[in-house]
Amino acid sequence: MTYSITAVDLQFTDFSEDSISRIAASEGLKAAFMRPLYLPPSAWLEHIPFAFWIMSQHKPSVLVELGVHYGGSYFAFCQAVEAFSLDARCYGVDRWIGDEHAGFYGEDIYEPVRARNDALYSNFSSLIRAEFSDIVRYFEDESIDLLHLDGFHTEESVRKEIETWTPKLSERAVLLLHDTNVWDRNFGVANVLAALRRRYPVFEFVHGNGLGIVGVGERQNPALESLFEADRRSSARRDIANFFGRLGSACAARSAPREALAEEKRLATERLETRNRLADQSARAAEVEQAAAMLAAETEALSDALAATRRERDELAEDRSRLLAGLDERDRALGDATARAAELERLLGEAAREREDLSRAKAALAGRAIAWRPS
Repeated sequence: MTYSITAVDLQFTDFSEDSISRIAASEGLKAAFMRPLYLPPSAWLEHIPFAFWIMSQHKPSVLVELGVHYGGSYFAFCQAVEAFSLDARCYGVDRWIGDEHAGFYGEDIYEPVRARNDALYSNFSSLIRAEFSDIVRYFEDESIDLLHLDGFHTEESVRKEIETWTPKLSERAVLLLHDTNVWDRNFGVANVLAALRRRYPVFEFVHGNGLGIVGVGERQNPALESLFEADRRSSARRDIANFFGRLGSACAARSAPREALAEEKRLATERLETRNRLADQSARAAEVEQAAAMLAAETEALSDALAATRRERDELAEDRSRLLAGLDERDRALGDATARAAELERLLGEAAREREDLSRAKAALAGRAIAWRPS
């Protein structure tokens, strides 16, 4: 492993020997000087020396991080597992889609994290793409020795995560809470840490957006007990905070040129994507204009067809009116003819009766004539 303090002006005379010796033996303290292998854009970089130290002293068997993002903290833990030959299993849980606090992002963030994990730490590290609450059931109760919460930072969300995951914490578990010194955008981690202080021993760093270390387990090793005890002594707390703060500043300073280069690449990528989007939008606009022209032509043709249909409808209506009028006239003529036929039938009936009367009269006259003829 490689140790370096060349990037920071650190004088041990600035710290009391007592406060430093209380948090670790010489070899444990030496772990804080290990050179980080991975420095992505993150406020967590300033806590990487402490991550190395706590891993060397606490030696967790199971580590879970909720909220991995770029992996700045998670891969620091993994680097320590490998460097110190720890018998540990590490689990990084995240959806890798972002949120209102971290910003929203896509596969361009997840894929490099996955690739780094697969290449360097897959023998003991697993990345889990899931909701925090969905994955908790897969961990045994009292099995997690180190839990790092760095997800959504509202007070309600952090309290819910702690409540959900506390049954999974072991008797020597340590809880890490990032962003305890952020007070805007509805962050509430500081309020949660203040409540935890009433139940558990706590140490807090204020640099790097703040990091709270909570001794949730009842059995803490001497190094962690000394750290928590130092929080109750202002001089020791100041010395330890300054020590890790200066080492953390060195990590941030080393990362600054990389961040600038990464930002330049990001901006170049955004400019290229913007040009591509504008080209796509121009092409879509041309397609829309062409479609609009075609639609206008179709609309005009439909309007002409509609007008022709209306004219034909009007003509058919006129024909219908004429036909109905003709039918009415025919009905009247038929009625008159029917009436005349009935009258003729009546007259014929009367004529037939008269003919019968005449035939009878004629027969009667013939009978009288025969009777009158002289013998």
